Amino acid sequence: MDCQTGDELHGDIGDTETAIAHRYDDAPEPKCTNCHPSISDSNMYHEAHGEKLSCQVCHSVSYSSCDSCHVAISEENGNPFFETSDHYLAFLIGRNPLQSEERPYDYVPVRHVPVDPDSFAFYVDNLLPDFDAQPTWRYATPHNIQLETPQTESCNACQGNPDLFLTADKVATAELNANTPVIVETVPE
Repeated sequence: MDCQTGDELHGDIGDTETAIAHRYDDAPEPKCTNCHPSISDSNMYHEAHGEKLSCQVCHSVSYSSCDSCHVAISEENGNPFFETSDHYLAFLIGRNPLQSEERPYDYVPVRHVPVDPDSFAFYVDNLLPDFDAQPTWRYATPHNIQLETPQTESCNACQGNPDLFLTADKVATAELNANTPVIVETVPE
């Protein structure tokens, strides 16, 4: 919190005059180079990757992801509640779905949003008719930045390592169309 304000991390969504539709819309993303301006000059890896990778691709580690949030019914009192079918630590690199001048990266970390076409079937049928309109693997800005990570051990820690990339085989069949913008078709060699 000494480095970034809440608005920088999540955008100013509370003030109706400056409200944003998405936490990345017009929100100034903290950049590592704001505090470390000479970092790209001091490391051949930074020079080689330039703006192709967000800093978190190399300097983040696994973080929490979930699958399939559904409305379940409590056996105890019959009340509905939300539950996920799986919760796990993951780190995957996907294609950047939010490319802009501020976020020019080709690759960014992505995390899974726990939704599927039947997430709210308890309430009404077909509540998510446009399910394929948005990826379920989303642009992520992990808060666990570290200097040394498994990805920074060597070039081959990432390049040619399909375990780190969001490839089609890691996406649920029902979510393939929605995630076309972020799926990495060919893992960089």
